[in-house]
Amino acid sequence: MRVVFSIVIAALFCVQAVPAQQLIELGIKAGTNHTSPGGLPSGVHGTAGFGYQVGGSLQVGLFDVVALVGELTFDRRTYHLHSTAKEFDVATSSINVPILLRIGLPLKLMLELGPQYTHFVSTNNATTTDGEGFAVIGAVWKPFNLHIGVRYLRGLTSISTGLDNDITNSVTQFYLCYVL
Repeated sequence: MRVVFSIVIAALFCVQAVPAQQLIELGIKAGTNHTSPGGLPSGVHGTAGFGYQVGGSLQVGLFDVVALVGELTFDRRTYHLHSTAKEFDVATSSINVPILLRIGLPLKLMLELGPQYTHFVSTNNATTTDGEGFAVIGAVWKPFNLHIGVRYLRGLTSISTGLDNDITNSVTQFYLCYVL
């Protein structure tokens, strides 16, 4: 009986020594987007635009320096397209689901890699009803309960616009995530 009691007490001390936040982190995030159109046909020019993102994240530690991150965010992205015949602004609102692998680096930095699926909620001057796929690379600095991140998203699929052309998007994101 004493052996069982000693094992239970030792296990309780071990559980308290390793906070659950290191294994699972739940966060609230917000940030800005800088969207640039790509894959433009000749004679069409684009001007990048700004937007925002808000949502939540869940990080699950896999190994000492490797974690898997899933997010659910709402994004607003804009940019301007113009040619000799037409000129208009493109704006999209979307729900995004990135699934990223985070790899620990020195100085509380982490490298992010993975795919993101974007489902359009509404579009202005974009006729796409399908989603858009992205390849994501980024870095996160994690001091205390605050994550400060930057990401580059490269569009793998295209959206149709009022120019009757398929356009890909490249997005740079800056964000803050508060870990609960």
